[in-house]
Amino acid sequence: MLITLLAPPVHGNLILTKNGEEIDTECLMFTMEDIYNGDVSYRHDDSESTSDSFTFAVTDQTNEGFYLKKEGQLLQTSSALVCYTESYLLRY
Repeated sequence: MLITLLAPPVHGNLILTKNGEEIDTECLMFTMEDIYNGDVSYRHDDSESTSDSFTFAVTDQTNEGFYLKKEGQLLQTSSALVCYTESYLLRY
């Protein structure tokens, strides 16, 4: 799965790290493997803001959108999601 930022955070950046070394301090694209490995993090810009958000698209690079199961029904949805951060913790 490939995640691409459509609108980056306003009050910080996503950081991509490999082997403990920052390789992209304004990360706009990463994979689920990066997330599973703990290689993606959010860094606040030290402003007065206590929350932030960003919009991203998720793709398997083959299909458009994805399916969600809600109350036993499969629903097709677009691939754009919004992720909010609060107090430096990602919530989605």
